[in-house]
Amino acid sequence: MKTQQPLVSVIITTHKSENKKFLVEAINSILQQTYPNIEILLVVDNNHKLYKTLHKKMKNIAKNNIRLLLNSGKKGISTSRNLGILNAKGEIVCFMDDDAIADGKWVEELVKTYNQYPSSYGIGGPIYPLGKIPWWLPEEFYWLIGLTSNPLHSNNITEVRNTFGSNISFKREIFNIIGLFNENLGLKREKLTQGDETEFCIRCLKKFNKGILYNPKAIIHHRILAHRIRLSYLIKRAFNQGITKALLKTTYEESTTLNVERKYLKEIIKKLAFKYPKHLLEKPKRTLIHMALSILFTATVVVGFIYGVLAIWLLK
Repeated sequence: MKTQQPLVSVIITTHKSENKKFLVEAINSILQQTYPNIEILLVVDNNHKLYKTLHKKMKNIAKNNIRLLLNSGKKGISTSRNLGILNAKGEIVCFMDDDAIADGKWVEELVKTYNQYPSSYGIGGPIYPLGKIPWWLPEEFYWLIGLTSNPLHSNNITEVRNTFGSNISFKREIFNIIGLFNENLGLKREKLTQGDETEFCIRCLKKFNKGILYNPKAIIHHRILAHRIRLSYLIKRAFNQGITKALLKTTYEESTTLNVERKYLKEIIKKLAFKYPKHLLEKPKRTLIHMALSILFTATVVVGFIYGVLAIWLLK
């Protein structure tokens, strides 16, 4: 007798009306998955006009198991994700962005990994570019535009603290144990505070004493939008990343909380000191710009971290 495949809930949050075209492509990438048993929860974050527009267009597609929800409460991706979680019926809950496209076997790979590692509570994968990455952006800072980079690009299934929020999944039961996403974190329109999935995974790590799994074959492709590769945007995002780390540090006072970030910082320093100088004669312009931006972005994160720590201390 054939075992029924578990229902998988895919939560996509959206709030910009101008992203409608991208959103349709994101939804289509889920409808075209090789895995058959999927429901889509589309959560509109505090945009009533967009909600009404999508509601009209979606009247005749209920057969595709798509549900449209409106977050009219606290603004932000975390609150919208939480609304999706509370309405999800699947045994596995997956998250992706409205300007991303899932590989055809994305859900199949996630489910396969849960079956292969039944004790796993969460699984994610890499995020590759949909569009051209600017040559001047160092790979270590691809995270500024929502992409994964080394050393996360492993060829094997490995344990990590967290993957990025546009390619992460959890067993539905985990939210009953750990709770929902921290609504004080995560993107909120013009505020680029991040880290809701990181904070959630830290709570899971403390509870289960192990991280989530990274499957390199569970692939999401993320758009490289023009406004997100402006230097001003990248600096702002780096600064807010520092604030986010300060929030995590003060929330979880254990010295191991930011181990991933410490290791990452050491790798950047090592590259600046040893690897980049080797390429100065071969590609002087590219190397010098990469070195300068690596220093700039790292310093901006550190300044944001110090600012966050001081702000939290003053508010106590």
